[in-house]
Amino acid sequence: MANPARRALVPMLAGEFVPESPVRVHGLQPGPMKTELRGRAWMEDFDPSVRLPSAYAPACVELLSSAGRPFTGQIRVVQA
Repeated sequence: MANPARRALVPMLAGEFVPESPVRVHGLQPGPMKTELRGRAWMEDFDPSVRLPSAYAPACVELLSSAGRPFTGQIRVVQA
């Protein structure tokens, strides 16, 4: 999904729920990740900013916990 569409969709979906709803809508935009797919696409990837997916796990847990409530309707950009 294109960035402008994602920036519009997340707050729009979050606005569909009343503030007391247990349903929250967030976005998570991680930095570059070292995955099998990336390895197949870029054989010689020496980018020092590439992290393992586990580096972004704390941000996922935070959004899914009660601590993520303030991020409702927002896209959290994470650079591990």
